[in-house]
Amino acid sequence: MTPKQEKFCQLYIELGNASEAYRRSYNATGMSTASVNRKAKDLLDNGKIAARLDQLRATHAERHAVTVDDIARMLREDRELAREHAKPSACVAATMGLAKLYGHLTDKTEITGKGGADLIPTRTEEEERNMLADRLQEAFARFTAANPTQPSIQRETLQQLPPKVQLPSSANELGLGPADLTLFKLSSVTMCT
Repeated sequence: MTPKQEKFCQLYIELGNASEAYRRSYNATGMSTASVNRKAKDLLDNGKIAARLDQLRATHAERHAVTVDDIARMLREDRELAREHAKPSACVAATMGLAKLYGHLTDKTEITGKGGADLIPTRTEEEERNMLADRLQEAFARFTAANPTQPSIQRETLQQLPPKVQLPSSANELGLGPADLTLFKLSSVTMCT
C-alpha cells in the first residue's frame, strides 16, 4: 500500500467521506467532482484498501467502546468520591452529568444577532414593496433582453387574460406606481403564458 493510499484510509475513517479523503490525499486540483468521486470509489473497491479500512474501523471501535453505562458508572463513582471528601460542588456536577446523560436535563441556547436583534431580519411593507418592484424590474429586463423581437403587450391584451389570472386593477392595490403596475402585469402575463 502506498503512503497516499494509507493517508486516504486514515482520512476516510476520520471524515467518512471518500471524495474528501481523496482530495486531501492526492493532488485533485483541476479535477472535476465526477472524476474525484470515481477515483475515490475505485480506491474503496481496491481489496487492499478495503482490508485496511476494516482494520482501522476495528481499532477505532475499540478506542470508542465506552458505553453510556460506562459513563454513568464513572459519574456515580465521582459522585461518591466527592461525598466522601465533602466536596458538594463536585457532587452536584456529577449528579448533573448523570441527569444530562439520561436526558433529564438539556442545555438550551437562545441564538440572537448582535445586540439581541433577530437573526432573520423582518421587513416593513414598504421594504417588501420596494423589493418586489426591484425584482419585477430585473425580471422585465431579463425578458426584454432575451426576447428583443417580442411585441409589446397592450392593455387590450391584458384585458383578454383568462379569468384565473387575477391582476390588480389599480396601482393603489399594490401600493406601487403606474410604471410598476404595468411591469407587474407584463411579468404576470409572461409567467402565465
